[in-house]
Formats: sequence, structure tokens, C-alpha cells
Amino acid sequence: MPSKDVPRLRRFSVTTGLGLLTYAAAGVSIDPQAQISTWGIQVQIQRPELLPIGLALAAAYAALRFYYYAIMLGTSPYRARRDILDKLYADGAPPGSRIPMYFGPSKFTTSPWYQDHGRVEEQAEVLRGAFPKFAGGRVIAEPTSNEGTDEQGETYLSWAVDCRIPVRCRIAGLIEDLDYTIPIWLNLAGLTWFAWQVLR
Repeated sequence: MPSKDVPRLRRFSVTTGLGLLTYAAAGVSIDPQAQISTWGIQVQIQRPELLPIGLALAAAYAALRFYYYAIMLGTSPYRARRDILDKLYADGAPPGSRIPMYFGPSKFTTSPWYQDHGRVEEQAEVLRGAFPKFAGGRVIAEPTSNEGTDEQGETYLSWAVDCRIPVRCRIAGLIEDLDYTIPIWLNLAGLTWFAWQVLR
């Protein structure tokens, strides 16, 4: 599925989840003699008890499709940030340790160091846009240099990025992740409530 179709799939998933959750929570019932009018044609629902089952199947299908196309095949905001954090070194953390997504250290350095200053500027720009701005906090990423000497004794500059990611910006990332995955957990909530009503 093209990435441009994911927002449409998201809207469908949210609609089915919200519809099922509302149906189950409000205790909606349909009159066996209910009729609906479609393009001027009167249609009678003979088995209205099957309508919520169809809605539940649609909710399950929508949640699975969104998970597959948007999470497994696509790049969610969480996955994009996770990939960035995995490439950073946290000040004071043991080498190779996994950085927590939403809490933990706030000062980082990129690795490896490059002699191409333009490449490091691009890294800094990616870091600045990786986390939401929140409550006056924003990611601060600035190139830093280190002088070295090559085998011929000539000096050169290597560049990396010093980065600070405030905890409040990382918590704002959690809010964004919850919003992005609402097509999944909203449908699961509706299915759970519906199943509880059927089985009780």
C-alpha cells in the first residue's frame, strides 16, 4: 500500500473503532421491525442482531490492516525516533547501552565523527525535527569539532553533533505515539467491550 493511502486507512480504522466502542458502551439495540430508506427504497432489517457482529469484524480487520501497513511495513514516528536514538551515545551511559525512549539521559553525541561538515549539519537538522517541541522545550543539536593529526602529521578537523533532548519533548513523543496508534488500541477497546457484553 502506498504511504499516501495510510491516512485514509487510519480514518477508516478510527471510524470503525469509535463506532463499535460507542455501540457497545451505549447499549444500542435495533428494533427487529426497523426500516431504513436508501435512495427512496424502504429496506427492512430481518436480523438486526448480526449488525454488531459485522461491525466487530470490520473493527478487527481495520486494526490488523493498520498495524500491518502503517506499523510493520511503514515507518511510524516511534520507529523513526528509535532508529535515531540507537545511533546516539548518551553522556555517562555505558557504551552499547540502549537508551530509553521516553526517559533517561538528555545529552547525546553522534558517532562516528566525520570530516564533512555538511553531512554533520544534515544530521543536526534531522535531530532537531525528530521530537516535538513542547512546553517551551525543543531539541538542541549543534555541530562540534575535534582536531586530529593524520599519518603525515597534518592536522584536520572531525565533526560530530552535540545534542540535547529535553525529557518533556520525549514525553510529547509518547503522546504522538499514542495518537498515531489510536486505530489499533481504539478498535481493541471496542472489541474487548463488545466481547464482554456478549459473554457476560
